[in-house]
Amino acid sequence: MPSLQHDHSRKSEQIVLLDLKSEKAFTKRPWQGFMSTYAYFLVSTSDYHTVKGRVIELQDMRSGGKVNLAFDYRLKCKRGEEHLVVELIGKTEDPGADLERAILREIETCAYHKTENFLSNYDSFERYLKDHMYGWADSNGMTFEIHLTPQLDEPELLEGFEITLGEDKDWELTTIDSRIPVRLSISLHGRIVSFEGKLGDHLKTGERVLEKIKSFVISISQEYIHTVSPEKFYMQFEEAVTGPASVHAELSAQIRERLRAQFNLEISALTIRQKDTALLQRFRNLTAAFRKFDLEDNPKNIQYKIQYHVERVHKDGWAVFQSRNFGNTENELDAISENLRSHMKLHFDTYFASNFQGHKDEAFNKHIDNIFREASLKIAEDFGLVVKLTAKERMASPPEKVAPAQTQAEIDMMMKDIQTTVEDHDREIVASRKVLACLYENLETAKIAGDATGAAELEKLIQEEKKKNEGNSFAQKQQALDSHVKYGTGRFLADQNQ
Repeated sequence: MPSLQHDHSRKSEQIVLLDLKSEKAFTKRPWQGFMSTYAYFLVSTSDYHTVKGRVIELQDMRSGGKVNLAFDYRLKCKRGEEHLVVELIGKTEDPGADLERAILREIETCAYHKTENFLSNYDSFERYLKDHMYGWADSNGMTFEIHLTPQLDEPELLEGFEITLGEDKDWELTTIDSRIPVRLSISLHGRIVSFEGKLGDHLKTGERVLEKIKSFVISISQEYIHTVSPEKFYMQFEEAVTGPASVHAELSAQIRERLRAQFNLEISALTIRQKDTALLQRFRNLTAAFRKFDLEDNPKNIQYKIQYHVERVHKDGWAVFQSRNFGNTENELDAISENLRSHMKLHFDTYFASNFQGHKDEAFNKHIDNIFREASLKIAEDFGLVVKLTAKERMASPPEKVAPAQTQAEIDMMMKDIQTTVEDHDREIVASRKVLACLYENLETAKIAGDATGAAELEKLIQEEKKKNEGNSFAQKQQALDSHVKYGTGRFLADQNQ
């Protein structure tokens, strides 16, 4: 056998002899393998040998719970230590058995010695088993890698799963006010990252862990929402207004923290949404509309058009709001408008009875604001709602609708004065811009020349020019002109009507 004469140190395969009597292996004198007490083995050191899908059943010695442990491994014999691998095979109960049987026997022996309470301490158990097998393989001439996976009834616990709650209409929660129901939908993606701690206790019972997780999320949600006011749930769900965090942020934090503590669950995505209820839809319909009504003083023939908006439910008015039933949004807005009009008219008539001066009395507009504010308190009491005055408009009475012919010239003169004022303002703006442009140009020249004193003086002049025009902005001029047209013309017409 000439090929056996070669230098074996360069080869990736080695013939090893095993003495079946002494269980000793050697690579010298391979021709002795023809003797009856010797066996041949061809050992490769070039590639990893991979084995997948092996399973052993483990029983937790403390709880009695059983789990199948699946494992994949790969190994490679170390060059120069081939005889150790062959001797390992020779020590099996069935000499000549393959290497896999020896490895499986060692894994089973090691695992069975550490099954006490391993479900509650799986990570520790896995580290022990791997460390033992790595050391054992090394002492027997092998490089070894192993991957362990508990085979659960619910493999998605490790692979990743999704839980969705609240899509049906039956899941209602109650706030701190038990009369006010709310609805949520919750969707989460997650997976179990460790078997230690409380999760092991859940696995021992044999119950479906996913169902226990769902029940736990429901329990967390109910406990939290029961501490929340209806005002906070509906008005601060996404963004906090008065507290440190919104409902969404607080509930998200509780779900993440408590699932991690109870199930070693890592959540990769969590979505919590407010679901519609009849109360929430009714509120949205009300706040989507702007409403108007007329406010009149018949003896004086004075009429105002009032516009308002339902802004929100009063923080203490949710029970009242929930208890009212008007059939539809239109009926409810009609009732609110009539309530506002009747309460405002009482103060409106009283005011005009003693203070009628038309638009001459500029405080009258403030009085409209005040009586609306008083009426809105009654809306909060009767409807549980907060309303906001958005516009008020004085409607022209019949004598005001057409200006007398003999006053037209005076009106034309007033409009001419307004036009003159606008033109004067335009000229002031142009002149000021020219002055500032000149000053900035001189300032740049002074800076280039290094004239610090001159530059400081020019900057002072620029600031004075700007300050002079601060109180004379176009917006302020326009506001003054608008006021002049509105109140000046109004006073003029009112004088003609008296």
